[in-house]
Amino acid sequence: MPLAQSSSIKHQNGNLIFSDTDIAISILFNYLKAGRSLEDFLEDYPQVKINQVNEVLEIAEEQLNTNFKISQYSI
Repeated sequence: MPLAQSSSIKHQNGNLIFSDTDIAISILFNYLKAGRSLEDFLEDYPQVKINQVNEVLEIAEEQLNTNFKISQYSI
């Protein structure tokens, strides 16, 4: 799903946020990079729903797969 079609992501002041919240998506990735669980994130930010997190992760995966495939053929 392209980012522009996502119902879970909005722009606010130059940042990507979860829709219907003021929670930056970067916070989710910071949790994961720090070794914290999705459950921790959802517990600390109950206004973010699991389906929103799943959609963000799916978009990130699609972008990585697309960019990796492109870069494979650019070598």
